[in-house]
Amino acid sequence: MAPQSLSREQTTALFNLLGHYETYSEIESFKSPKAIFNYGYPFQTQPGFKPGSPVLQRLFSKVVLLLPGLKTVSSTFWESRVLPLISALSSADLSESYDKGILGQRKTLSTASAALLEYVGRGSFGGLRKQDLNRPDGDYDVGDPVDDASAWEDLVQQGVYGSAIDEIFKDAERTDKLEDHPPRVQAAHRYIILNLASILHYIFVISPKGPSLLTLLEGAHKLIPYTMIRSTLKIGNAASMINAMVRVVLAKASVGAVTNWLGVSQGADEGMNLLQIIVSTVLGWDVGSLKKRASQIEKDKNAPSKEQLSKLRDYVHQDREEHERCRKKSNRQRLVDVLCRHNPDLLTPILRDLVTAYEPIIRAVHNAVNLSGTVYDAQVFIDDFIKLSKAEKRSHPSVSDYVALLEKHQSSTHRFLHQVTKNGKEMTEEYRVFTHEVTKHFQQSAPDSSSITNDDRMRDALNNLVTSLTESESDTVIHEIDDYAAYLSVLYFSSTERSTAIFSGGNSGSTQDQSLGPGAYIERWQSLLDETAITPAKAEGPVRSGASLEVKKAARTDVDGEKKGDERKEKEAEQQMRQAPDVRRTRELLGQRFYELLRSWDTDDK
Repeated sequence: MAPQSLSREQTTALFNLLGHYETYSEIESFKSPKAIFNYGYPFQTQPGFKPGSPVLQRLFSKVVLLLPGLKTVSSTFWESRVLPLISALSSADLSESYDKGILGQRKTLSTASAALLEYVGRGSFGGLRKQDLNRPDGDYDVGDPVDDASAWEDLVQQGVYGSAIDEIFKDAERTDKLEDHPPRVQAAHRYIILNLASILHYIFVISPKGPSLLTLLEGAHKLIPYTMIRSTLKIGNAASMINAMVRVVLAKASVGAVTNWLGVSQGADEGMNLLQIIVSTVLGWDVGSLKKRASQIEKDKNAPSKEQLSKLRDYVHQDREEHERCRKKSNRQRLVDVLCRHNPDLLTPILRDLVTAYEPIIRAVHNAVNLSGTVYDAQVFIDDFIKLSKAEKRSHPSVSDYVALLEKHQSSTHRFLHQVTKNGKEMTEEYRVFTHEVTKHFQQSAPDSSSITNDDRMRDALNNLVTSLTESESDTVIHEIDDYAAYLSVLYFSSTERSTAIFSGGNSGSTQDQSLGPGAYIERWQSLLDETAITPAKAEGPVRSGASLEVKKAARTDVDGEKKGDERKEKEAEQQMRQAPDVRRTRELLGQRFYELLRSWDTDDK
């Protein structure tokens, strides 16, 4: 008997499943230097080149490369500037979570970005299905979680297939007050605020690495010379302002910089610019804390033996092949070396080229907006954000606390957008056209005016993948797909329930006990972390995973050896999450085929 075809719900679930793991696999692949050389356009420009990272490359080429300013840079910028930097970072042999026995900061951020990018990736390949609006009359109860979500869905529909983009640009020019916008925009705005607050809460409160990330943010924030920057931005002449800002941020003052400029030397170390000094200093504090912690461990009564310590020190200096066999080191210094001390400097030329590309836009913004005031608004927001997230001498913040923070500062964003759209019409038109170009890629219309849409094409392709399997394999895959479809349904329902719970408490204070915010992506993000392979606890023991209780507990120990974060809230959040079903067999059978499908798809689309 031939394998059965998939229903619409099943193809949706399969597309979701395969896209979820493919997106993260592509991000994870950049730990190898090979990834950037197999990436595709704009780093490789050969005709018919199949991208090695089809999801990321498609989003980059159809969104990022269309940005005003960035679309004007030459191919040399990507091939001679950006490619060497990414290659150097990939070649730095940075440590992995498996090495350290805990989930690291880069693992936390990479899985988070994958969980968000996969939505956009699926939309780019499959398109947004055109459907009737939830509220055709545009009447929404702003603040009601169900209505807010409906408004967001309707706004996206109208943005891709209707006139919402043009209307939003016109309203932004007309007013700087959110309440002057239509109810659909107000409710969708509320939905965005809630989900953004949920992400921030999960990263900085629930995630074990949140406190470490907050420490890095706070360190960088303290080092930024806001007063000098604001004074520079007040310079009336745009060209003079840009030159002054470039000198403040990118200029290097060292003997090597002078002798190279005079021609007395070539390739001498020119030192670091302000941005590199900030990066080097912040990561240097972290390295210093790690050294102190290592010294404390050596002196501890339960410290490793001298022979063990000696082997660990020797191992750090061995080559990549040795590290691949038995990964054991963590090295923030490699990031500093690549970004700040590499000779020749890889970062500064990129920034200078970007300033040149964006100079017309910078001039327009300078003439349209009070940039000094905008920087002050950003500074105050970061101050308040850090103060809230540190939560010293009180309970840790809730999702609703982050909602309140974002709502408190949202007026500065609306004021900025109003000034730009009102006083910088030519620049605003560029971004309006850009937005239309981007949303066009998410339509399910047929590119050749035939009756076959990209959605139909993707569903047919997924059906073909399944029907090409043996009957036994197909039965297994369909069973896993059904489990996954049920899992997704529960995630979306639970997310709505959590949205309602956050606002149902009113002034009773019950919102403060909400441990997990809305967003199905949060649970999918956590599933990626839970599946991460971690060093065995014993030499002959089994490989652990990110879901292990001891791994999560160890992750809350910061580089200084202190316990950080809210372990109680993390446990409460885990209790609210649903465990993802086992789909390993589907990934084994279809993962590589799906990857090749996307590679061919993207090549055909050029």
